[in-house]
Amino acid sequence: METTRDQLAEALYQKGLAVAEIEFVSQEKASAKATTEGSEDVDASGDVPVQTPGVPPNLFEENFAELKKWVDVKSSKYGTLLVIREQRHGRLGTALKVLNDMIQEDGDPEEEAV
Repeated sequence: METTRDQLAEALYQKGLAVAEIEFVSQEKASAKATTEGSEDVDASGDVPVQTPGVPPNLFEENFAELKKWVDVKSSKYGTLLVIREQRHGRLGTALKVLNDMIQEDGDPEEEAV
């Protein structure tokens, strides 16, 4: 059962990273298109806001909530998704704190071994 749980957690983690990457690339493309066309967040016709095709709007949050049920997302292994989530919500200070905690957590075993 532990192996199955670990595999599920890893799959949810990878899915979260993939969804975040898809959204990031889509936003960059939309931003580049808006810059060249002189308008913001509209498609070529100028009528409809640009959305990520095939990705529901809350997919990242749903995936993150499911991952949170199975593992401690503040651990260094899964902390990257927590940082991405904090950035998405505009909480850059919290994202920086999580990164610092991840660095401290990764650095502790080395200091004890020396």
